[in-house]
Amino acid sequence: MKGARQSIPDWLWVALPIGGVFAVFFACVLHEPLWGTLGIFHMGPYFADLSVILAANDAKLAGVDPYLPATGFDFLGRPHVYGPIWLELHRFGLTRSDTIWLGGALVATSVAAGALWCRPRGPLAALACLALLASPGALLAYERANNDLVVLLLLLVAALAMLRPTWARVFAAVVPLVLASLLKFYPLIAIPMLAIKSKRWRALVCGITALGLIVVMVLIQLRDMHRAIENMPASVNPVGYGAVMLSYLWAHPGVPRGFLCFGFLTGVCFWPWFAWRENRNPIPLGDMAAGFVAGALAWGFCFFATGNYSYRAVLFILPAGVWLAAAQAANGQAGRNAWLAVSGLTVTLWLASLHEWMNQAVSVNEWRATGFLLGVENGLCWGLSLYLLWVAVREGLASWRDSSWSEAENKK
Repeated sequence: MKGARQSIPDWLWVALPIGGVFAVFFACVLHEPLWGTLGIFHMGPYFADLSVILAANDAKLAGVDPYLPATGFDFLGRPHVYGPIWLELHRFGLTRSDTIWLGGALVATSVAAGALWCRPRGPLAALACLALLASPGALLAYERANNDLVVLLLLLVAALAMLRPTWARVFAAVVPLVLASLLKFYPLIAIPMLAIKSKRWRALVCGITALGLIVVMVLIQLRDMHRAIENMPASVNPVGYGAVMLSYLWAHPGVPRGFLCFGFLTGVCFWPWFAWRENRNPIPLGDMAAGFVAGALAWGFCFFATGNYSYRAVLFILPAGVWLAAAQAANGQAGRNAWLAVSGLTVTLWLASLHEWMNQAVSVNEWRATGFLLGVENGLCWGLSLYLLWVAVREGLASWRDSSWSEAENKK
């Protein structure tokens, strides 16, 4: 059996989770009640979040203010809520009629890029990769063709450039990082990834360059960005992600507070325990450390700063890929820690299926079970977010301490 496994080419292990994700996606398309079973609110039509961006471009092209609601271009009457750069898509000839093929291309590219980043090389790793890429939050991003997928792709490009942080590669990483920050604002927090395993002068110059470019572009587009921020819908609902969600669940009239608290205390204990265990045998992040730091910082900022719809969970693909690589390469306790981290993340992500079930709860027992499990999920999310930030800071400090200001300094 082991010899047969070794005869399977590496690309096939990557292809299997990609095929699995599309099998799940098209199963839901063909039998739409499956969306609700997986905890996903299917809004219809497909790729609705991409459609509203293209509708805003059509409005701008027609001379209509895209920041106004009910322009007649979006099927739900939604205004434009993102940065003005999104309104330049019409220059490439893109309109609402391109929604299906463009959304399909975005989803396919995101799934393939996520699988390539995770690089499974065996059945267990392929199964773990599939569970992560087909988790409810990721499926919601695919169903909506949400632009967090674009941010994920740009951060992955930056992470790939940082695998070998030479001057040219670090400067190359600045480009997707700046673009991602102008598209969705929050990737700005990932700029410290440029310092991971890089020389200090190199990190400072590239980091200041990235920040300077973002500031200049924001000042140029400040008026439009302010209007976009004013249009942003409140994503603070009881069935999303974010530190604030606990208070919304607490105030929800149907959720039993005792069961919610018990669930939260149950879930929040796991990641601090894991942090204590992992600190004795740290998971080696290797050359992919910059990608881990980017994903950890971006997620941590979003979690503690605001409420998030479930599709924001695609950011977990960045640290998950690093953990899977370590799980397959590391031996002993560090390797087991990596597998345990992947398992904990998978459970956390799949508890999001409760988000839609909560809306369907009727009986007292259903509310009790849902309240407890939502408490567990929120506890796991709190612990996971703090753990990711702690590892990012630990890795950043270690990288800065072990680096030098110049190549000549290393030779002394």
